[in-house]
Amino acid sequence: MTPLEIVLGAMVVFLALSWTIDHYRWARQERELFDRIMAKNFQEYMLGEQARVEMKKNVVLPPVSSDILPVT
Repeated sequence: MTPLEIVLGAMVVFLALSWTIDHYRWARQERELFDRIMAKNFQEYMLGEQARVEMKKNVVLPPVSSDILPVT
Protein backbone atom coordinates (compact mmCIF):
# COMPACT_ATOMS: atom_id res chain seq x y z
CA MET A 1 0.00 0.00 0.00
CA THR A 2 1.19 3.45 -0.78
CA PRO A 3 1.30 6.17 1.83
CA LEU A 4 -1.51 7.97 -0.02
CA GLU A 5 -3.79 4.93 0.30
CA ILE A 6 -2.97 4.65 3.98
CA VAL A 7 -3.76 8.35 4.56
CA LEU A 8 -7.00 8.11 2.57
CA GLY A 9 -8.04 4.96 4.41
CA ALA A 10 -7.34 6.61 7.76
CA MET A 11 -9.40 9.63 6.71
CA VAL A 12 -12.32 7.40 5.71
CA VAL A 13 -12.16 5.54 9.03
CA PHE A 14 -11.93 8.84 10.94
CA LEU A 15 -14.92 10.31 9.10
CA ALA A 16 -16.98 7.17 9.61
CA LEU A 17 -16.24 7.14 13.34
CA SER A 18 -16.87 10.87 13.61
CA TRP A 19 -20.24 10.54 11.85
CA THR A 20 -21.21 7.57 14.02
CA ILE A 21 -20.34 9.37 17.25
CA ASP A 22 -22.23 12.48 16.13
CA HIS A 23 -25.23 10.39 15.09
CA TYR A 24 -25.45 8.62 18.45
CA ARG A 25 -24.96 11.89 20.33
CA TRP A 26 -27.78 13.46 18.28
CA ALA A 27 -29.99 10.40 18.79
CA ARG A 28 -29.41 10.50 22.55
CA GLN A 29 -30.31 14.20 22.68
CA GLU A 30 -33.46 13.54 20.66
CA ARG A 31 -34.42 10.72 23.01
CA GLU A 32 -33.86 12.90 26.09
CA LEU A 33 -35.97 15.66 24.55
CA PHE A 34 -38.71 13.16 23.71
CA ASP A 35 -38.62 11.77 27.25
CA ARG A 36 -38.92 15.27 28.75
CA ILE A 37 -41.85 16.13 26.47
CA MET A 38 -43.62 12.85 27.24
CA ALA A 39 -43.08 13.30 30.99
CA LYS A 40 -44.49 16.84 30.81
CA ASN A 41 -47.47 15.67 28.75
CA PHE A 42 -48.13 12.82 31.18
CA GLN A 43 -47.91 15.19 34.15
CA GLU A 44 -50.36 17.60 32.49
CA TYR A 45 -52.66 14.69 31.64
CA MET A 46 -52.64 13.45 35.22
CA LEU A 47 -53.32 16.96 36.54
CA GLY A 48 -56.22 17.22 34.09
CA GLU A 49 -57.59 13.85 35.19
CA GLN A 50 -57.30 14.85 38.84
CA ALA A 51 -59.12 18.12 38.14
CA ARG A 52 -61.83 16.25 36.21
CA VAL A 53 -62.36 13.83 39.10
CA GLU A 54 -62.52 16.74 41.55
CA MET A 55 -65.07 18.51 39.35
CA LYS A 56 -67.20 15.35 39.21
CA LYS A 57 -67.15 15.19 43.01
CA ASN A 58 -68.33 18.80 43.31
CA VAL A 59 -71.17 18.61 40.76
CA VAL A 60 -74.61 18.56 42.33
CA LEU A 61 -77.34 17.48 39.92
CA PRO A 62 -80.84 18.82 40.42
CA PRO A 63 -83.51 16.28 41.21
CA VAL A 64 -85.32 14.96 38.17
CA SER A 65 -89.06 15.30 38.26
CA SER A 66 -91.47 13.65 35.88
CA ASP A 67 -93.24 16.90 34.97
CA ILE A 68 -90.11 18.20 33.18
CA LEU A 69 -89.68 15.12 31.03
CA PRO A 70 -91.68 14.99 27.81
CA VAL A 71 -94.45 12.42 27.72
CA THR A 72 -94.57 10.33 24.58
